[in-house]
Amino acid sequence: MPPTGQSWTTLKALRPSHSNTLSPHPSSPSLFTILSTPKIAIGQRCFLIRTPAGNILWDCITLLDAATTTSIHALGGLAAIVISHPHFYSTHLLWAAVFACPVYLASDDRAWLSQPDLPPRPARVFIEGPAGADLDVPGKDGRPTGARAVKVGGHFPGSLVLLWDSRLLVADTLMATPAGVGDWGARRRPHGMNSYVFMWSYPNVPPSPIPNSPFLCLPPPPSFLHPVSQWFARD
Repeated sequence: MPPTGQSWTTLKALRPSHSNTLSPHPSSPSLFTILSTPKIAIGQRCFLIRTPAGNILWDCITLLDAATTTSIHALGGLAAIVISHPHFYSTHLLWAAVFACPVYLASDDRAWLSQPDLPPRPARVFIEGPAGADLDVPGKDGRPTGARAVKVGGHFPGSLVLLWDSRLLVADTLMATPAGVGDWGARRRPHGMNSYVFMWSYPNVPPSPIPNSPFLCLPPPPSFLHPVSQWFARD
């Protein structure tokens, strides 16, 4: 939190002074980042995943403007939005309305929703069940996208991660630690090994209690090769 304290804004106030940049992610030509500048909140980004069955937006940032809408439509629009936890709820109903697609959320965290999802076509679809529950995210006409949302808990009771194409999109449910990605020197890091941490708050870095991190107990833990974070330099 800045020395001036917490402050609030509106989408209307952001649009004249901010814009989004849509960029390819270096790990895959089918993965794009969307980042607002100047920095909004804690500088989080969201991701667009391109699949033959339709595109998926992983998490949601606040700013949606005409330029962003045009850029996403040029890539094929959106077939689904999946949100990891309430810190990314943001303007998700607006994104869902603009792109005429469903939004997948964990049922555990529905108390944090601040806006009603109005008929006749509610956008929200809730992922039910305990930690370990998952959902194969459907694309257009119900076709498989190859992406799987997994409820792992930790940061919030219903915190989700997204498995896609050997990548684990983690939001701030968990984070690769500097010890895991740094220089191991003469010891040399064992091949394929990394280490991760669960945090109660990632900007302030107090750890989350182990009992609140059921990801550790999933039978078996999800298998992946590349973690992808919501912040640069934390992948």
